Amino acid sequence: GMPFVPPGGAPPPPPGFPPPPMVAMFPGGLPPPPPHGPGGDAEVDVEEFIEENFLEPGAADRLREEPWPVQAKVIAEGPVTGNNITAVLISRIKRSKAALGMR
Repeated sequence: GMPFVPPGGAPPPPPGFPPPPMVAMFPGGLPPPPPHGPGGDAEVDVEEFIEENFLEPGAADRLREEPWPVQAKVIAEGPVTGNNITAVLISRIKRSKAALGMR
């Protein structure tokens, strides 16, 4: 016999079909603030960024003190490069705050 073909032809998507990308859900491009307390994703991202860029303690603290939207913008710019990483990071923080309309 012939194999059964459902009417309409196309089979349903397999389980585990990838959901739409996060960006589509946030027109502004920024994820919502994470839940506070242990297990908040932001903490992990900021700490990873600090480690990956070998930030000095002072620079790391500056970044940790900023609200999440500022941290997200700084991290989104990618690796910090240059001779003075701390200066680059701080100018990034200032630029991110200005872009968000903060002081």
